[in-house]
Amino acid sequence: MKILMNAIIDLGRGGPGQIHFVAIAKEFKNFGHEVKAILRKPSKIINKDKLRNSFDTIFWTPSVYEGPFSQTINGITQLRTILKLIAKEKPDIFYSRFYLIAPLSYILIKLVKPSVVIISEHNGYLYDDMRMLNFSRVKAFVAKGLQLLGAKFSDKVLVVTEGIKDLLVQNGINESKIFVVGNGTDINHFRPVKRHKVLKAVGLKPDYYYIGFIGRFARWQGVDFILRAAPMILKEIPQTRFLIVGDGLVGDLEYKNLRSLSKKLGIDKECIFTGNVPYKMAPVYINTFDIAVAPFIRERNEKIGLSPLKIRDYAACGVPIVASEVKGLEMVKENNIGILVDPEDEEKLANAIIILLKNPEMHRKMGERARELAEREFSWGKIAEEILDKVI
Repeated sequence: MKILMNAIIDLGRGGPGQIHFVAIAKEFKNFGHEVKAILRKPSKIINKDKLRNSFDTIFWTPSVYEGPFSQTINGITQLRTILKLIAKEKPDIFYSRFYLIAPLSYILIKLVKPSVVIISEHNGYLYDDMRMLNFSRVKAFVAKGLQLLGAKFSDKVLVVTEGIKDLLVQNGINESKIFVVGNGTDINHFRPVKRHKVLKAVGLKPDYYYIGFIGRFARWQGVDFILRAAPMILKEIPQTRFLIVGDGLVGDLEYKNLRSLSKKLGIDKECIFTGNVPYKMAPVYINTFDIAVAPFIRERNEKIGLSPLKIRDYAACGVPIVASEVKGLEMVKENNIGILVDPEDEEKLANAIIILLKNPEMHRKMGERARELAEREFSWGKIAEEILDKVI
């Protein structure tokens, strides 16, 4: 089967979107399908040899503009290439990670090859996401309208949570063509490593417990609640440090806010902010965590639910998890791989972390179960198989 994939993502910047897209392509190819992609030219030099494991061919389109509406403008520049390849390659499936100009692409694609199956992948609900990133209501409303059109003109709509599905259905999208498949992880890249090795690799002292977070600092991640919980944890267990790995989602405003908060709370000496780290180093840092934390807030998350990469990555590394009790994270409690707490409650967050630090046997068993769960349910191969099962 021929699969043509398309996205506006910049592989040179990294991030969960890029990881998800490339990982799914790799598994499609592993299943014996011909996989080609149309992607924007990366902003910096990347190892294109590694991409050969995921794509038979990549057709690069120029990134002509960076700034407001860059996704739309760069999407328009891809239209000619998309239509040309649809006519020439005659793919069976056109797999698109949704972007704002996508509805126009889908309409034109059907005119060129009516039999192609268009799958659009939706990883959020754009209106809520954009409002939380401080876009105006007008821009968020326009983005919502385009997202609904994209879903309407798709043959199949892939969403990562039941909450996104519910919102699309409430807005008139045919429920029968929507299917839910959550995110995954690379269980070979993310795997348990001896603690002393990773601590030495990143220059951390073995004398401390490390409470860790990794990811982009969007407001809905709730990273500030780790810092608010820190004084209570330090009072009970002074030999604790807080390892915050990542950077801001929009510029570095959230990063600066978190650094300022740590100083305001008087814990800046106990907090280690690494900034952004390369993907290859992500499992190294996660394996330094004694406890991995994901303190998602209510806003946005309770509405659409969650399928975060970080939870899968934490589990694959065999690290116990403390996370917010938000729809989509039930597997943490159901599989006893960590503790769920009420969102936006720093006291309960602190108490859960203290319980795990004081119970090494509970901690060890949770970590073992987490790795077993990742191997059983979270591999990208399993995720890609579920997607194809819904389409073929």
